[in-house]
Amino acid sequence: MDVLNSNVLEVLPVVQKAIAEADFIAIDTELTGLCSDDSRKMSLLDDIQERYTKLRHTATENNFLIIQYGVCPFVWRDGRYLAQPFNFYVFPRPLSRVSPDPRFLCQSSSIDFLVRCGFDFNKLFREGVSYLTLEQVEAERKRVLTKEEPRDRVPVGKNQPFMDSMIQKIEEWLSKTEEKTLSLPQCNAFLRLLLFQELAAKYKDRLFVESVPAPYGSDKVVVLTRVANAEEKEKLAKEKAEQEEKQLRLAEGFGGVMKLLVEAKKPIIGHNMLLDLCMTVSQFCKPLPEDVTDFKKLLTSLFPRLFDTKYVAQYPDIAAHASYTGLGDLSERLKSSPFEHPTVDFPEGFDKYSNGTSFHEAGYDAYVTGLAFATMCKFLGKDHGCDSFRAVDSANILTRFTNRFNLMRSRFLYFGLDENEEATLPTDHMFVVSDFPASWRNNNIIDCFAGLFPPKATNDKGVAPPPLYIRWVSDVQAIVVLAETEREKAAQVMPYCEAHPNADCHITSFAAYITLKKVTGKRPFSDITDTSK
Repeated sequence: MDVLNSNVLEVLPVVQKAIAEADFIAIDTELTGLCSDDSRKMSLLDDIQERYTKLRHTATENNFLIIQYGVCPFVWRDGRYLAQPFNFYVFPRPLSRVSPDPRFLCQSSSIDFLVRCGFDFNKLFREGVSYLTLEQVEAERKRVLTKEEPRDRVPVGKNQPFMDSMIQKIEEWLSKTEEKTLSLPQCNAFLRLLLFQELAAKYKDRLFVESVPAPYGSDKVVVLTRVANAEEKEKLAKEKAEQEEKQLRLAEGFGGVMKLLVEAKKPIIGHNMLLDLCMTVSQFCKPLPEDVTDFKKLLTSLFPRLFDTKYVAQYPDIAAHASYTGLGDLSERLKSSPFEHPTVDFPEGFDKYSNGTSFHEAGYDAYVTGLAFATMCKFLGKDHGCDSFRAVDSANILTRFTNRFNLMRSRFLYFGLDENEEATLPTDHMFVVSDFPASWRNNNIIDCFAGLFPPKATNDKGVAPPPLYIRWVSDVQAIVVLAETEREKAAQVMPYCEAHPNADCHITSFAAYITLKKVTGKRPFSDITDTSK
């Protein structure tokens, strides 16, 4: 179900009910960008704090936006799941001139990707759902209420000629016409304040005074409405308050959905979701702290149970049957043996994804993520007689996956909310080459290890298997990873490099490099901003 500014108030009660009844809720996002510059790209050299700092930079300082948010609650009923995928187009609109008016960035490759996937930017900008954080909603509500509080009288002073001309205009309208309303000439905020003050005192229960947006521009005009008595004036005031509350709810928009998700404390499912979570917290909840430990505490307080399907898919029992963990590849593999999809029904109005695929539409990706999670739950629980998330969860089978997230290009196995220090992958076959000329390419680095890896016979396609792989960190630094077939030579690499030093570079084991980095507090040798090759 697409959710737009035109239907969000009608849909919110449906969302609230779906979230309240859900066993788990799958989410997904589409963004205006991922990385503002090469220095923020992910690297095998990152520790957990550095990786979080890069993610935080993308979510805050880069000012990229979530522009589509998928929310798909799943509930287990009578041996089958009921899925309700909501696809929110999200675009911030200022409620007033003093309301938040965000500036944001776009990354051309991200926008081009979305266009190629059929993203409707006209729908986004024309009908996107606005949002405010909880703190912003309270500030807006306080601003609206403040307008109604009694104020100390402001002297009219030199503005008396203006006020006299307005009174004359109003008297002529009241005595010579029967028109119900009168719009006064557009004026600044201070003069509008004087009009409210003086007209309320002079006309009391004869006029209802309000300010409305001007036909053109961003200013407002004062509009007067004739009333017969105090009761009619009070009725108009009540209608005005209701309209302002509706506008506030529209401005809150997707922030109201996020409030429901936070308050529900239901399990939240995502795919490769760490950046999604950083963006979600920053854009809709609270500012991201600088320290990764504080971030873990904040995220846990908002969403105490999180599951990343990309991390779950790397569990050996599943990985043995599913080699690729991208959402599209994974969802396709989970359709066949030894996996078994649970039966999923869609209630009326939610059958948009019942036939066909819509990858990279947030609502669809959220649904597919939830379906993948439900399928893997069933697979993991088959030896325990469990056929649903509810059963698998009660059997504590999912404990090893709770609050752990996949990390791309990392030496860490995962990013965990409950650990002070995450487990690392073996690095004995990894080496860091630094301080070489910026003109170097792959062959120059391979030459540094040539004596260890003599040429091998080519295969039937005329290609020799590479002895090592190179991960570029910058123009003058790279990480060398021995191929699986050559890992037995890992212990020989450093003795060989010491016996055959290369004057144009510095080579160290990955472990020694990381140890030195911890001691010095910075990257040793080439402390150059990351670039890609």
